[in-house]
Amino acid sequence: MTHLWNAMSGVDHRNPGVALFGLTDPNIYVELNADGTHVAADVVRLTYKAKNPDRIVLISDAVISAGGPEGEYGYMGTTVVADAKGVYYRDNGTLVGSRRLLNESLGRFIHAARAPLHEAVRMATLNPARLLGLARRKGSLEAGKDADVAVFSRDFRRARAVFFEGEPLAVSAAS
Repeated sequence: MTHLWNAMSGVDHRNPGVALFGLTDPNIYVELNADGTHVAADVVRLTYKAKNPDRIVLISDAVISAGGPEGEYGYMGTTVVADAKGVYYRDNGTLVGSRRLLNESLGRFIHAARAPLHEAVRMATLNPARLLGLARRKGSLEAGKDADVAVFSRDFRRARAVFFEGEPLAVSAAS
């Protein structure tokens, strides 16, 4: 289920809605954006407690300006405004996407859900690989798999090293 909680019916005791279906069906993967804007921290925690962690896929929903400065940007033929919370259409204020990259959302998820690091990392790596049918090569560090690795600072805000298929990639000083 794409973007659990976003632009979908809420949960009501008489009309369960789409979100509750995603939480209660054990076969469905749900995407969760824990960037601090799309879903409130208490709802992130509820999702983690209610859904099998093997079926949660952490996403970023990062769009133009992600990881960059606040300001106005041209995006898909219109103007958007990036502020501390997210990226919004200038003309109507509708949320377009996140300014946070996945590493930052991962740190926010751990804090909001009170989840252990290993489980949160699996939600951002192995779970999406399983969902996409790529788990034989991607999503975890095991012999015979592609060595895609990102090493972050303790607060998840800075990339210290990045490897793609075992080869180091340049990491900018701003990372």
